[in-house]
Amino acid sequence: MNEFPLEEDFHKENEIESNLPSHWSSYDSEDFEESFKEIKLYNHNISLEENFEKSKNPKYVLIEVNQHGCMSVDDDIINTVLSPNDKIVANIDDFHRYTFEKCLVDYDSIFGVRLLTFMKYDSNFMSCDERVFFEALIIKYKKSDFTTFYWSKERIFTELGIKKDRAEKIITRFKELGIISVEKKTRSFEGKPQQVNYFFLHPEKIIELLPKIFGEEDEEDFIFPGHRDIKKYLRPGLEKKKGKKGK
Repeated sequence: MNEFPLEEDFHKENEIESNLPSHWSSYDSEDFEESFKEIKLYNHNISLEENFEKSKNPKYVLIEVNQHGCMSVDDDIINTVLSPNDKIVANIDDFHRYTFEKCLVDYDSIFGVRLLTFMKYDSNFMSCDERVFFEALIIKYKKSDFTTFYWSKERIFTELGIKKDRAEKIITRFKELGIISVEKKTRSFEGKPQQVNYFFLHPEKIIELLPKIFGEEDEEDFIFPGHRDIKKYLRPGLEKKKGKKGK
């Protein structure tokens, strides 16, 4: 091994140093720490709990802004440039000099329904209360770290307004479609035994049924944008399930 740097390496090093901003050369280590802040990216491919497993410090997402001022988070693009393991160092002094002319405002968040998305369901395949139940199942599945979760009929009525008999019919249909498995267990609640449904979702079956759920079986060239987002949302559960099968 050559113990001395090659001449070309020496020139490269000098070239890099010469391209640095002039004010960087005046920073010592303490100045650097005060003027720069390290932030870490949020990993959308794992659950919320896994993101904060090792550190409770906040994580950040990158927002893409196009020429029309539309903002979005596109992990497929971001992950080609940066991974969640990469670090971003921002100059705090420079950062405070700039402000966004436009910011993200979500007015629809005050409503319980995203109407435009809700309208995209095929009413011949999934009724109104089935759509609500379906989305609640997916959300609870992610909140439970893509494992089983319990959900009593009383709780279903309290949270969704779906009565016990109707909830049972929806559960039966979803079981027949293959998107959920349900196991009844007895647990103690306020000293009394209570029958509770433990749900487990099958993400691969949900993804398979997306064209039917959104009524696109006859439109092979058309892909509902929500498909990509739902697949991304369910991806950790799919990977976790595949991992268990491989063991």
